[in-house]
Amino acid sequence: MLIRVLESLRSNAIAYLALVTSLLALSGGAYAAFTLPANSVGTRQIRDGAVGAKQIRNDSIAPVKLNHSVIGGTIRHWAEINAHGQVIASSGDAHELMQPSSVGNYLIRWGHDRFASQRCAVIATPVADLPGGELSGLLVTFPPGPGATGTTVQVAAMNTQGALVNLGFSIAVIC
Repeated sequence: MLIRVLESLRSNAIAYLALVTSLLALSGGAYAAFTLPANSVGTRQIRDGAVGAKQIRNDSIAPVKLNHSVIGGTIRHWAEINAHGQVIASSGDAHELMQPSSVGNYLIRWGHDRFASQRCAVIATPVADLPGGELSGLLVTFPPGPGATGTTVQVAAMNTQGALVNLGFSIAVIC
């Protein structure tokens, strides 16, 4: 019997060591959970690199809470618009404000957030060429004009002659 126990210990030594180590780690965490007063751990107690992506809940830290002097910019809003001015996909609740009779003029509004024009840039890219391979261009106005909200972007789609045309595009607001 003793020989079987010793043989088991010898052949499973690493497994037993891992089991004892994990029990010690769990007991240390349990001790801290029950003995530390509530809200006693703050920024002074957290070491550099101790909190990573795995410890942070999704959407708990928005880009606006981060240090903008360190980060070049983040995409605050995005949308994909078809040639008829309909939102195909977007972040948040983007919706189009284009009138059916206005060819090539698109107004896109995000209703849940405001962004300041002096700290944001808008980039729009055509998703396809015009029929016949004609080149196209997009002119972005942000904000679109007097009385517009801080969440509206105007896009004008034009051909090479400068005439307004219906054109699908992708748009991103980077702050």
